[in-house]
Amino acid sequence: MDGETCAEFERDLETRVVDLWERLKAGRYQAPPVRRVDIPKAGDPAGTRPLGIPTAEDRLLQRAVARILSAIYEQDFMECSYGYRPGRNPHQALRVLRSRLMAGKVQYVYETDIRGYFTRINHDWLRKMVVHRIADP
Repeated sequence: MDGETCAEFERDLETRVVDLWERLKAGRYQAPPVRRVDIPKAGDPAGTRPLGIPTAEDRLLQRAVARILSAIYEQDFMECSYGYRPGRNPHQALRVLRSRLMAGKVQYVYETDIRGYFTRINHDWLRKMVVHRIADP
């Protein structure tokens, strides 16, 4: 978004990370705008989906926060949950689903499409739910 490459960002990485950390602690960090690009949707020649491209600094921060949140929330997930979890993927989920269906102990199968969920989620509500669990702003 800002034209800076990851290689350029890494040149003075330690100083930049310290500066980022200090801005976060002081409540002065402001996420920069994200460049939006529409990319083709797999299996739908006419369809596209938005892709956000953050700055290198913001991407570093997003990954750090994601690691912390994953460590906190991972214990809440059920063993049968595969979506967006480390070490799990759709192929594993399909393998388990096929196994259970073939065992014949299934009465119903529900399919849900969460298309647009992450772009339409109520962010105020989401923040309240996170604060309920995590006190660190």
